[in-house]
Amino acid sequence: MRVLHFTKSFSPLSETFIYDYITELERQGVDNHVVTLRRKNPEERPFPKVNVVESPSRWHPLRLWHRALVPFGIGRARTSDWPQIRDRLKNVVKRVSPDAIHAHFGPAGVLMAPVAERLNVPLVITMYGYDVSRLAQETFWKRKYPLAFARASLLIGISNHICEQIEILGGDSDKISRWHLGIDLDQFEYYPADKSFDGKTVDCLHVGRLVEKKSPIDLVRAFGYALDETSDGIGLELTIAGDGPLRSNLEKEVQNLGIRESVSILGTVPHSQVSELMTQANIYTQHCKTASNGDQEGQGVTFVEAAASGLPIVATHHNGLTDVILDGETGYLVEEGDAEAMGEKISWLAENPKWWRRLGTAGRKHMEKSFNLKKQVNKMKEMISHIV
Repeated sequence: MRVLHFTKSFSPLSETFIYDYITELERQGVDNHVVTLRRKNPEERPFPKVNVVESPSRWHPLRLWHRALVPFGIGRARTSDWPQIRDRLKNVVKRVSPDAIHAHFGPAGVLMAPVAERLNVPLVITMYGYDVSRLAQETFWKRKYPLAFARASLLIGISNHICEQIEILGGDSDKISRWHLGIDLDQFEYYPADKSFDGKTVDCLHVGRLVEKKSPIDLVRAFGYALDETSDGIGLELTIAGDGPLRSNLEKEVQNLGIRESVSILGTVPHSQVSELMTQANIYTQHCKTASNGDQEGQGVTFVEAAASGLPIVATHHNGLTDVILDGETGYLVEEGDAEAMGEKISWLAENPKWWRRLGTAGRKHMEKSFNLKKQVNKMKEMISHIV
């Protein structure tokens, strides 16, 4: 079976999950090709079969022609290069001659759908998060999605919540399937959280970009509550691995809360070091919430990595997190924005280390069952084989 993957950018460091999926699919005997508008990180993310389709110059005659039609109510300026991009995509599809096309993210599906239909190639569209949250609030995408969904043979949501949103946005329920993002469990060895506990200081960990939907400000406020609530004699420390536009605000909040001695902000760390941070921690915590522009976390791969490592997790009822974290079984979930409730859960776990192994073991088993990369890729391979 030959599959052509279309993603507008391949491969940003923030999209490890797509790279891992494609390379594992290759290992499982599928002939994979990638077509993209932008090739990124070729040294860190090597893959030999990548076709780069460059966007036409803004001064390209056909693009200028399509832009000239906009004042007459024909087309939009933001899509003036789409006809040329689709022509170039069509040439790649013809050359590769795939059995199926897999478009990653909603916008890629919208761009590719007419090409797949014209060439009579089955199309899979996977929605990951921002494409059904932030983008879905825009009239433009609300109009485009149903057209693309109608042309697709299979619509994938990486969580129950995203599957529901796909149907709300016009997807046929008979085409929609849930498919969790998996990780290579061999890279995240199960390491019971109590093994790294020195009996005095409880280490909490957050890994992720410092952006609004991951709400690091709410996290440090929750941690401040936890410091106040936790019994004397038990130390608490929080390590934050990640960088982003909220770093300055985060550092100011840490200063204002008077908890600088208990919080370490590392900045960006290589993904290869994440597993090491997991083994040094006792509790994983992150306060995801819907951003002011509607953006949401998708499934949250770092939660999968934390659970696979054996960490109990404290997080929020948010999008796909409820698929990963089983409230009361593998960790605890609080409502978005409720920093005090999160602080109480962190404090309770800090005072009850005997629960860490129970929650962490259940989390690892849940990851092995539903978030194992090899199993999930094999599942996707079977789903695609049914439509070709």
